[in-house]
Amino acid sequence: MAEVRNQPEAVDELRQELAAHRAVLASLATQLILNADNKHSMLEQVFTEALDNVERAVEHDDPHREAIIARVHDMADLVQHGE
Repeated sequence: MAEVRNQPEAVDELRQELAAHRAVLASLATQLILNADNKHSMLEQVFTEALDNVERAVEHDDPHREAIIARVHDMADLVQHGE
């Protein structure tokens, strides 16, 4: 019974951690791109590599695969607008 009662707290904690990680990664990607000689090329390189990582790490039949790919694209948009 205690586990069920703590599930919402655990979900909240995971959401907070995910939001913090997303903010840090967006900041790192933005700084990397801003410091590059060719910003557009670096933006493309960073997020192409991220999509390649998803391709390797997430099974093709994973029901969340497309949502994960969409999140990578969302992050690319966030970083691009951060420039």
